[in-house]
Amino acid sequence: MKERRAIFFDIDGTLVPFGDERWTDETVGVLKELINRGYDLFIATGRHHLNTPKYIKESGLFTGFVCLNGQMIFVDDKCVHQAAISDSAIQGLKNFCNARDLTVMFASASYFHLSKPDKDFEAYVEQLTTYKYDPNPDAPILQATMYINPDLDKDLQAVIPDCVITRWNDRYIDINAKSSSKAEGIKYFMGKYNIKHENTIAVGDAGNDRSMIKFAGRGIAMGNADFETQACADIVIGADVDGGIKDLLEILK
Repeated sequence: MKERRAIFFDIDGTLVPFGDERWTDETVGVLKELINRGYDLFIATGRHHLNTPKYIKESGLFTGFVCLNGQMIFVDDKCVHQAAISDSAIQGLKNFCNARDLTVMFASASYFHLSKPDKDFEAYVEQLTTYKYDPNPDAPILQATMYINPDLDKDLQAVIPDCVITRWNDRYIDINAKSSSKAEGIKYFMGKYNIKHENTIAVGDAGNDRSMIKFAGRGIAMGNADFETQACADIVIGADVDGGIKDLLEILK
């Protein structure tokens, strides 16, 4: 029996350039060709399943989804794994934000809970259909999102030691449990589908992709990835805006 081979794709900055509302026909063609060559395709994203684009979820191209940087895993639109941030970390985060008048958005399984109205989140929440103002959600919290100055990162990390902070730029961060990552998502599907480590490939562009790029049998970074992400990859391909995904057809046979 032929061994299964799997490719795990980030979405934003990888399959879809930041700011674009849809992927290109060329990208879809590349993905279909990879399937024809015998690869199982998976999504590994920082997005919640709730705000993963429908055209991706309903494309029929992906065997499974690693969401919220590994804190949720989906197969056939059903959540098969969920991990919450610890209660102590959530309380520490709340105290930190209250003391500095900062806003935090908590993601639970069914909602995005925004602690208070905030202009920085206006464009963000426009993309969401299931959010509410809720400073003290009683549901398990799977991820937190904040707009925060980098000068506060060390102070924040000190009060949430069992969490990892992923900074996207000088304004925006995600917070997840250290026990969860995109690499852990790959491990889950390796076990579920009996995929050998050397037959796994990860493709991404950002800080939250580094764990899976380092872990996978072959780690691939986009040309638009930051220096640190490119440095931990085995291969660097073209940038997202240049359709860099097509380079996979030359690399993967």
